[in-house]
Amino acid sequence: MLDPGLLEALRGAAFDGHGAGTVYAVLDGATVEDLPGLLQGSGCEYSCLFSGLLDPMLEQAAPYLVALEPRHPFTDLVLGKGWNSHWGIVLQTARGTDLYAVRQHLRKHLRVVDAQGHAMFFRFYDPRAFRLVIPQLERAARREFFGPLSGFMVEAAQADALLAFEAGGPSGGRQVALVAAAANTA
Repeated sequence: MLDPGLLEALRGAAFDGHGAGTVYAVLDGATVEDLPGLLQGSGCEYSCLFSGLLDPMLEQAAPYLVALEPRHPFTDLVLGKGWNSHWGIVLQTARGTDLYAVRQHLRKHLRVVDAQGHAMFFRFYDPRAFRLVIPQLERAARREFFGPLSGFMVEAAQADALLAFEAGGPSGGRQVALVAAAANTA
């Protein structure tokens, strides 16, 4: 569980600096225990990134897109308990970008082709994979990956920092020290 000051700094990074756009998270059912149950009880708008009728085990392990609100209890759970526990990533969009448009865009990136032409499943919503792979993308591939999204926030390797990836920003993202941000909110 994040310290309350760090939670406020993280919330500020996700919502305050983002203007009037929508903030989403992609959460990993393979990491978050009973994610479908948590989402059903959350009162938040959400959707599985996988389509169709899923085997119950796959449904539990699937990635889910969920809309976050600044002062919602589910947002506190995601940011407070899930941050630094590899629950997923946070996305920022322009105003008016709805959950289903974001879902359709993200679904295009669940499968990638490796150098030998083999299709692979890409768990971009695992912050450890995100911060290794996304900085390696060439400019055109990066632009395609961002699509309608204005930014991504992922856990940094250090527990008291985040990496902010912005459309058109540096390919390696921008590290934000949450401790410094937390001190500024006190």
